[in-house]
Amino acid sequence: MFIGVALALLFYFAVRGSLLSASGSAATQAVNPYGIAALAGLVGLFSKQATDKLREVFETAFRTAPGYGDDQRRDKATNPRPHLSGVTPPRVQRGTPDTELTVQGQGFIATSAAEVRRIGADPPVTVPRTVTVVSATELKIQLKAADLIDVGEIEIAVVNPEPGGGSSNPIRLEIHDQPAM
Repeated sequence: MFIGVALALLFYFAVRGSLLSASGSAATQAVNPYGIAALAGLVGLFSKQATDKLREVFETAFRTAPGYGDDQRRDKATNPRPHLSGVTPPRVQRGTPDTELTVQGQGFIATSAAEVRRIGADPPVTVPRTVTVVSATELKIQLKAADLIDVGEIEIAVVNPEPGGGSSNPIRLEIHDQPAM
């Protein structure tokens, strides 16, 4: 509704103020304000179609050739794809309570998220975990005690959202049995 009102008002002022104005006073008196208001109302009523048509017109009028515009710029508004290079500690004892891991890599951003998956689990289940981004090359992941119940390995991946972004390479964390006393 607000878009329709705003579009109708903009259309009214565009037609009344610039397209139909003339230097002589007789020309402005010849314009019927009720007709313009009615046309503006129709634009407001059909705002979806009007905005679709405006988008089409502007995309055609301001199209850039391939290799120009965003294709040529280095500062694209896309998120990097993360890459993992290591995890500390590389091994955790089975049955450990909630544990914080430090993951090293690159391409970490404030909206990065972590996913944990048990290797060999049937069915395979990937669960999200809390992430604290320390820098673009380091983040902390909070593992739950439930992640560390069984001996084996879990895979950790970091995911950056669209645009760009994507899932990192997985890195493995070993869960070993507690040493005999």
